[in-house]
Amino acid sequence: MESALCGLGRPVEELHIALFRGFRVPLEPVNFDPRADGLAQLNRYDLVVLAGVDPVVLSPAEQLAVAAFVERGGGLLAIGGSHSFGNAEGTYQLLDPILPVKVLRGLDIEVNAMPAATMHPIARGLPTPLGYVGKVHPVELKPGAQLAMKARDLPLAVAGECGYGRVVVLASYPECDESEYGWFFTGDAFDDFLRSTVSWLRKEQERVWFESFSLPNRQVVVGNEEFGRLKLTGPEAVALQLRTTLTDAAGRTLHDSTASLQPKAAHDNVFAFRVPDDPKGRGVHYVAVSVLDAQGRELARRDVAIEVVNPTRVATELAYGRRAFFPGSVAHLVLHASSDLRQAPDELVADVALLDDGGQPVSAPKRRAIRRRGDAYEAAELALPVPRLRPGSYRLRVELRVGEELADVACEQLHVLASSPNRGEFPLIADGGFHLDRATTDEAVRGLAAAGVNTLSLPGPPSPTAGRGAHREAMLAYAEECAVRAGMALAHHRRRLVPGLSTVAPLSPCALTPEFREALEREVRPLLAAAAKTPALCLQELSSQTWVDGSQLCRCPACQAAFKRNFGSQLPPEDAAALDPAQRRALGAFVTSYWWHAFAAVAKLRDEAAAGVKLWATFDSTSFLRDGPGAPYCDALVWARACDGVEVAAERDLARFRLSLTGHRGIMSSLEKPFGAQLDIAEGALAPAEAAYTAIVHGATSLRVADNPRFLFFKRQPPLGAAVGALFTRLARAAPLLAHTRRPHARVAVLFPFSEVATRDSRELLPAFRLLYDALGEVDILHERLATDEALAPYGAVAIIGAEQLARRAAAAVGAFVERGGLLLADRPQLRDEEGTPAAWPEAFFGESETSVFGAITIRRRRYGAGRTALFSAELAPAYEEAVRAGDSLAARELRRAVEQTVAEHGVRPWARASEQEVEVGIRSCPNTWLLAAVNHSDETRAAQVELDAAAVRATCAFDLATGEPLVVHRQGRAVLTLRLAPRDGGLWVLYPERPFTLRLETPASVRLGGGSLGYKALVLTESGHPAPGRHVVRVCVVDPMGEERPEHGGLRLTTDGVLEASQPFAVNDRPGRWTVLLSDPLTRRAVRRTVEATEDRGVTP
Repeated sequence: MESALCGLGRPVEELHIALFRGFRVPLEPVNFDPRADGLAQLNRYDLVVLAGVDPVVLSPAEQLAVAAFVERGGGLLAIGGSHSFGNAEGTYQLLDPILPVKVLRGLDIEVNAMPAATMHPIARGLPTPLGYVGKVHPVELKPGAQLAMKARDLPLAVAGECGYGRVVVLASYPECDESEYGWFFTGDAFDDFLRSTVSWLRKEQERVWFESFSLPNRQVVVGNEEFGRLKLTGPEAVALQLRTTLTDAAGRTLHDSTASLQPKAAHDNVFAFRVPDDPKGRGVHYVAVSVLDAQGRELARRDVAIEVVNPTRVATELAYGRRAFFPGSVAHLVLHASSDLRQAPDELVADVALLDDGGQPVSAPKRRAIRRRGDAYEAAELALPVPRLRPGSYRLRVELRVGEELADVACEQLHVLASSPNRGEFPLIADGGFHLDRATTDEAVRGLAAAGVNTLSLPGPPSPTAGRGAHREAMLAYAEECAVRAGMALAHHRRRLVPGLSTVAPLSPCALTPEFREALEREVRPLLAAAAKTPALCLQELSSQTWVDGSQLCRCPACQAAFKRNFGSQLPPEDAAALDPAQRRALGAFVTSYWWHAFAAVAKLRDEAAAGVKLWATFDSTSFLRDGPGAPYCDALVWARACDGVEVAAERDLARFRLSLTGHRGIMSSLEKPFGAQLDIAEGALAPAEAAYTAIVHGATSLRVADNPRFLFFKRQPPLGAAVGALFTRLARAAPLLAHTRRPHARVAVLFPFSEVATRDSRELLPAFRLLYDALGEVDILHERLATDEALAPYGAVAIIGAEQLARRAAAAVGAFVERGGLLLADRPQLRDEEGTPAAWPEAFFGESETSVFGAITIRRRRYGAGRTALFSAELAPAYEEAVRAGDSLAARELRRAVEQTVAEHGVRPWARASEQEVEVGIRSCPNTWLLAAVNHSDETRAAQVELDAAAVRATCAFDLATGEPLVVHRQGRAVLTLRLAPRDGGLWVLYPERPFTLRLETPASVRLGGGSLGYKALVLTESGHPAPGRHVVRVCVVDPMGEERPEHGGLRLTTDGVLEASQPFAVNDRPGRWTVLLSDPLTRRAVRRTVEATEDRGVTP
């Protein structure tokens, strides 16, 4: 639309564009020109275009301003969209008086037809064929409306007048890329339609107009002359000139002719043009027919695109449409040859070469014979290894020959990418960047990269079936290309990878039937194979576990037989409240095995069809809480075995989010698999920075956020850049350290009584976890099935609070833990095991004498073996919950203090603890390096003192990773830092045993290009000149002789105990000259530069 409006016959003086953002989502204004003063000052414009706009994004005052603008004489063009007209969330009530149609609520109507035009001024004489329209909005003509175009007898383009102004409604919208030919919105007719529409809305007087225009043959063979017909009409007889021009895609004029027309009111004429006879002149060309007056002024114009071809030609196809490749990868090319000659050659020869921007070959050429089989040529497949080339654009040139005579030339542009060494190390993932057109996609991906996103997650791999979702496949491939060109890793998110998964009905087909396996082969195997083509991380979201529930069982004969076979009884009814504990336990075990079977089947298929694809599942706090009889049932410990990683869903409640992060971290740590966290940028959710730093405190290894603004529960999400600010940019600077540090075990663990939660509506874990976390600043959640002697060994204390039932094996492990020297915190002297019988604690396990803690809460202490037990009264966790709810700060503080002192008396101290209750801190570590993460949960700025375990964190210096500023570490028997945190925000600080002081960079003076490498040694040194212990983030910038930065040689790197040695081979087409290596460190504030002379010589000067 923008290019068409800019190409009007009369130049546009002002063209202001208010962009709206979104893909299949309601739209929100992003950058309306501030000079336009909103929509209140429309008088300066001739017309307003509302394209795909939901009225909900315009205020009532703005809608009334548009209506008044039309009534005063302005023009309005309203074009439909996936969230406008009948799909809109807003109402057209305020705009209805000026529209020539009544907008009807309802789904779009599939037509897939070419429009039929009337002789209305906006539709007459458009180039035929008009192109296809996919969908039409349901609208109803008002009295006096003027029908300009229809599609299958449904109104498509309708014109009308209101007051002194005019309105045109186009009740459809583009569902294709701007380069996809054959559709009305991307065909030859659309820009002419817009020109005519603008002219009519402006009430311009036409001296002459096209009544018809046709160019039947749009595929023209080189050297041929083509003819078209047109009919011109005007109110009076005037002398005219008809000018015909042919230009190629580069804008070069290949034909220009002018013919004079005799003065008369109607002209029925033929126009002609000739295509030069040049085998290299193939491609898209443009024919323009202009009507000029005697003075040479343009009165009317039509332009169409044609494809110039050779009689014997070749078409190229790159697998999955991908045109961006890393050095060392393989480009899969398919050649399709055809011939219009009566005596078509039996054999053709295709020469394939990869050329640089100067037309020089950069790889060994390939030759392939193409033979004719019957009436067609066979498709020729070639695998083209991409050599180690300089990053940039290259041309893939295919020359088709008949014998030695050149018959056709086809070119494809390829992009060779820089393989950054730390690409996507700590994934900062954004779902989005996939739009209906290339320009918006490119802009969106660049915007995400600028916001610090290093991994782009797209909605599923391209369709593996040719011709199925062709436009979606092309746009996904283009989004992937944009992402890798921006230096981003790739991921895919796809819900319902399990066939038949639904939120409202049982799984169909049932996972226990042969039909399910057939559905896997038919639907999932091709998707996994397509995903395996992505040269990076591929994240498949198996499902949202909130869909996984006992009520989702189909209870078919296969389910009934499986339950009978495993448990010896009939499958219980759906009413969970009517089941006894034994039935609930059996049903829970069956649900677990049922969904394990489904998830494991997908994982097995992945192993067969796509070994490189990563399968991730999404879990939330319902893995550990049952909020009622109908709550989703989730056994994360079992289901996590069927995936490669887990993402923790965002929670609006901070305590539930902490519990979910802690619990899933424990499960994934036991499986030695990563876990990440999702961020929610919708209104009412945790602030993105608050949620992100909370997840990092709890050890998350990746973060993911949805980019597209969605309406969730009628609340808008802002665009990602505005929502997260510089959050991802800050985290990207620390990504190497985040990727190589791990959160150690907390010093205290609370047991998760799975056997109790699985059989009844237990909600006691959350209050117990909240109390322990608030009191100690850290706590792990240990699944009772993981409670073994080995798993309990890292902890100083274990808590069993709020539980009435515990597995017999877990209780025995806890008893042995105490006897070896551990501390047990409990609130009930008697527990039941999974069979309902009392747990057998050792004799004299708990103390007899009670000591008052606060109010009615008491504690009973006793030594047992080398350890201790501390038995609080059963009201401990509920009392703390009530104190927090009632705002009783005294009671809450005393209860926290009782727990903290009990643990401290046993010599158990947290890794890190903040002085402010609203500030949360956590430690991540690797050898000689400690990363301190902190987050402020308050609405006010907080200055908190953080005390570290001096015995474990042997640091003498600390630095803010965001600013590089040093912090004082006070060590007078303890290590203390003072942090200042913004509201609902956090930060990262790195600590080392010795302070880094300066840098040193060692490089050779010269190196050879042919088969050589650019190597360097970077050192971070202490003040004494020794390599600084620990892992330090340094930035290496390598610039080649052309002045271009080469990220494959540098980027953010990590030293190992102060030393980094790197070597990267030169590209085969690198040029000799002076290379520059710049080493910088934000902590020492030092930078070192060295130059290396790259020569063609074989010798190397040290």
